[in-house]
Amino acid sequence: MIIFSSTFRLNGYITNFIMEFRGILMSASKEGSLVVRKHNELIEAKYKLSLNEQRLILNLITILSPDDDDFADYVIRASDVAEMFGVHDKDFYVKIQDAVKTLMTRTVDISKDDVVELVHWFSNIRYVKGSGIISVRFDKALRPYLFQLKDHFTQYHIGAIAQFKSSYSIRFYELLKVKEFQGKGGQFYRVFSIEDIRKYMQLEKNEYSVFQDLKKRVIAPALKEIDEYSDLRIIQVDYIKKGKSIAEVKVTVEPKKLIVLDLHVSSDDEKEPNDATKTLMTFGITEDTATKWVRKFGVGKVLRNVAYTMAMQKSGEVKNPIAYLAKCIELDAGKDWEEEQRKREEQQKQTIKNEKHKEEKHEEEPRHNEQQANIAALENFWSLSEITQDAMRDIFFSQLSDALKKMWKDEIKKENKPEDKAMFRHDFVEFIKAENVSSK
Repeated sequence: MIIFSSTFRLNGYITNFIMEFRGILMSASKEGSLVVRKHNELIEAKYKLSLNEQRLILNLITILSPDDDDFADYVIRASDVAEMFGVHDKDFYVKIQDAVKTLMTRTVDISKDDVVELVHWFSNIRYVKGSGIISVRFDKALRPYLFQLKDHFTQYHIGAIAQFKSSYSIRFYELLKVKEFQGKGGQFYRVFSIEDIRKYMQLEKNEYSVFQDLKKRVIAPALKEIDEYSDLRIIQVDYIKKGKSIAEVKVTVEPKKLIVLDLHVSSDDEKEPNDATKTLMTFGITEDTATKWVRKFGVGKVLRNVAYTMAMQKSGEVKNPIAYLAKCIELDAGKDWEEEQRKREEQQKQTIKNEKHKEEKHEEEPRHNEQQANIAALENFWSLSEITQDAMRDIFFSQLSDALKKMWKDEIKKENKPEDKAMFRHDFVEFIKAENVSSK
């Protein structure tokens, strides 16, 4: 089981709790380290995988030892994959078998400049139907992208993406993670062109061709999952226009200072001590000592000081984590820090809210100006002689589709001005501008 993104309620408010991934509680692979390591070129490569195909690949990568020289035959158990990703489908083993078969036909485009290179994920697979156990071997061409990685590689704990329900989320997460080093532990960003997003996600030409569909179906859901479940927090998303169209998406990200356990605690007494004891044990405290500390100091005090200690440890200020943690719990050193974290998070939310309001206001101005310009253009058209108006309407009418022509005629029969209807207004204004129609 993965215990990952959640929230603690301590002293009546919601706060985040800094923890490392509790990977030792997740037996996704008997041999695996639960860490995914990939060369950045593999992350930046072009390929398309379904969610289950992604899960299979990532499960296998956690089994690999980074110091190995070559691939072996690896055994996938559908039950392990299901446990790793929290899947409860009864027929999951069938889906995994289907995914493995499909992966035999999938390729990775690792082309550079004028050199085109396509690589298969697997060189062979073998399984007994219905067994839920599959033997696979990676294609040898992938060896430099998964073994002996010394530089230009990215790694993360499998728990960061385990709760994702979209393959797009995994792709976006890895593409953002590649740039994390630029933030040096703080905020960083990545700018994607719309063309790049389509290439990374391997979308067909007619697939989400309208930007709003791409945003609604691909970009927004993926970034939402990353923000909710991973170790990255999405601070801001800017949709950058070039002319009238969105050309780029800038995603500003910040590493989460904590991994939040799936616990809801209103007071020190409401939480069962056993869970806090397990938390201390993952930190390296023996079970007897952990139980003693929880009983003596209470759950809330223990948890916030574990969080504080890990924050200090990450900043390089802790040489002896267990001794440091013991002192922090005794003095409750994490209490003020916890309050600072809460205030900081509230400030961040307010900043994002203010920026969003400014952006909406900024976007509203051009729309308002365009509406006013359209009204002025139509009023100018209506000031023309009747014969000129009729002639221009006839020319515009001739360019319409059959369906729109019928709707245009219906408006004429009602003695309305069809060009003033929403379905025609924008195109008609563009038409009279192109024709340079003027009352002068």
